[in-house]
Amino acid sequence: DTKAVLESRKVHQELWSQFVFTLYIPPYMNPGFSVQFAVYHLTDQGDFWDNNVGQNYTLRWDYT
Repeated sequence: DTKAVLESRKVHQELWSQFVFTLYIPPYMNPGFSVQFAVYHLTDQGDFWDNNVGQNYTLRWDYT
């Protein structure tokens, strides 16, 4: 688990919420490997999960 920091900002007069976080990858990760993750957000209104429409978010290391 890792925590994210909320950074709200205005873009073209619209307020956007952006979360910034650091994702640590395993030290043995080689080119071609990937790490999948989902996002969990706890608010006063409840718990929310985002798993990229069931596909999970993927961080892939491609070496070219």
